[in-house]
Amino acid sequence: MKKQWLVIAALLTTLTAPAATLLTEDFDYAQGEVLTDHSWFTQWGAASAISVTNGLNFEGYAGCGVGNAAVIDVAESNQLHKSFTQVTEGNLYVAFMFQPIMAYKEGYFFCLRDNKLDNQTYNFNARVFMNTEGQLGVTFAQNGNKIYGNEILDAAKTYLVVLKYTINEGSNNDAVSLYLLDTFSETEPAEPFIGPLTDAASLDIHPANIVLRGYSADIWLVVDGIRVGTTWEDAVITGVCANSVPDYSVNDSKIYVENGSVHFEVAEPNTTTKLYDMAGRCLRNEILAAGNHAIMLQKGCYILQLGNQIEKIVID
Repeated sequence: MKKQWLVIAALLTTLTAPAATLLTEDFDYAQGEVLTDHSWFTQWGAASAISVTNGLNFEGYAGCGVGNAAVIDVAESNQLHKSFTQVTEGNLYVAFMFQPIMAYKEGYFFCLRDNKLDNQTYNFNARVFMNTEGQLGVTFAQNGNKIYGNEILDAAKTYLVVLKYTINEGSNNDAVSLYLLDTFSETEPAEPFIGPLTDAASLDIHPANIVLRGYSADIWLVVDGIRVGTTWEDAVITGVCANSVPDYSVNDSKIYVENGSVHFEVAEPNTTTKLYDMAGRCLRNEILAAGNHAIMLQKGCYILQLGNQIEKIVID
């Protein structure tokens, strides 16, 4: 009898357990490595220049501070794919942290695709765009139908983006919605940032791949902590940031940007100072004495490490 109850309990646990996250990508690879070395693939060319950079933080999200991130700063046509179990009904949610460091060219950088991976089927749906004004947008399938939100994104800020694809019965009637969060939400907001959008002139898909697309060398877009699930809760997972640090305070060293330079006051002598670009390249590595210091920088985004703590620096 005891054995029977154990079997029943196991079955009940299986039946009531929430659906698993279909894909988790924290880019836990060495900085500077390319993604085609780590289960990302493309049909157009053997490799991709999309590489690994410093990770992002978004308080409350499970991907916060875990691993590194992908930096999209190249112009190439070999869209990078990563597969998950195909979804054929209901909803699909894809969550990821996003920092729009620079966006001088308009184009889409993220989308979904099904399993029809041939060169004749251009089935790239739910395309997420950035434009030259710093706005985020989405279209169901056709570039000409894209819609941008009104908000101008802060280049120095990390957002949580959630892409929703809804599979409806019938043909050519699926829908996409886009959510943009600056604070974590455990539940799906009542209204999306954009959508839902449909397109009767475009084919529906059964999503099975996420796609990263580099479309210009004049952009720096950072994507991190990708989660794919069939419910909001499976994709937008609650977590504690793995490497949370206070803003603008590094071992009592105050940091600010002025006239194209980053200024900081080092309170402790012999503080190790490292400066990285967003491709993970170390630009400076030195030990500084206590006192005031400044580093002149070109326009862009950098990572400044003083001692054991880190700050992101934007020169605009």
